[in-house]
Amino acid sequence: MKNIVFIFLLAINSIYSQNDFQDASLKSLDDLLEYTTPNTGLNISDGDYFKDTNNRLDPYLGQWQGSYDNKNLTLEISKLVKSESIGYYKDILLIKYSLVDNQGEVLVNTLGMFDNYSKHVKGLSFAEEFNLYKAWYAGLESSCNQKGWAYLEIVDNTTLKFWIKPFSGEIIPNDCPEGNIHILPTSEAMAVILTKQ
Repeated sequence: MKNIVFIFLLAINSIYSQNDFQDASLKSLDDLLEYTTPNTGLNISDGDYFKDTNNRLDPYLGQWQGSYDNKNLTLEISKLVKSESIGYYKDILLIKYSLVDNQGEVLVNTLGMFDNYSKHVKGLSFAEEFNLYKAWYAGLESSCNQKGWAYLEIVDNTTLKFWIKPFSGEIIPNDCPEGNIHILPTSEAMAVILTKQ
């Protein structure tokens, strides 16, 4: 009887495994840029899943540290598998971060946040090839336009560049502070160089 149950379970497992590989909606993350066209945006079917089959996200994973403008920045980068986008799914990077000034004052820290993804830097896709990654950034003051695109560029196996390109032209509410409220580097020229820990 045990042998029959075991064979039955193996058969069921085999069927599910074959269905996973035969799923027409499963695509490689490598192909995501091919599905983007300049005039029509994303040409993707409902339920498509762009999986990181070639581990393109792996070089970004781990803890990274660097300093700029008398501040110390730590990034903790992990992979979110099958993250839901509008009508489709994809594997993305999730970046938690902390920024501490030279006096030890914590300016921002999302490292301990688990459920509130809106306060982390959340991946979008590769911007060029596989060494430049674009992500959505919304800081703790996002209602005051502390938001934009975050860029991560792999320099080599142990070095990463990180910067923000703030959104411009948005109306800022009257109760927001005046001037630049961004605390992360806001251009590639000002990018922080981070070392893998």
